Amino acid sequence: NKGDTAITVGKGSVSSLRNDDDGELKLIQIDASVNPGNSGGPVVDAKGRLVGVVVSGYKGAQGLNFAIPANDLAKMMKG
Repeated sequence: NKGDTAITVGKGSVSSLRNDDDGELKLIQIDASVNPGNSGGPVVDAKGRLVGVVVSGYKGAQGLNFAIPANDLAKMMKG
């Protein structure tokens, strides 16, 4: 309908899992194209399950973007 927000779905892969000093998963590196304004967008697996949420990327570097793990998001939502 007119006025509805457009939804775009793209395909990409997890290219790296980045752990913190305690060995806990901290960031998920993805090679999918992420445009400015995509921060907060979901990253889902082939079955539609939430894997993470896009939080950053390197400007000018194609396919070098990061998401926080879904478990971290759940912890933040609980406070």
